[in-house]
Amino acid sequence: MGINPYTVSLAKSRLVIVTYRTITFAASIEKKITHILVVQEMQACLFQEMISVYSDNNVARFHWI
Repeated sequence: MGINPYTVSLAKSRLVIVTYRTITFAASIEKKITHILVVQEMQACLFQEMISVYSDNNVARFHWI
């Protein structure tokens, strides 16, 4: 994957694939993130940060792949 997050439409929702290098880009570019796929390479601490950032506003559902 590159530095930018990859997005694809899924039944009226936005699916965002995020790597540890794109976490800040995803937060600033996508305002209405509904699903986040977290790749296995992501460090656990960064994954926890993402959960706290997005789940506070009930913005996203997280999927560990």
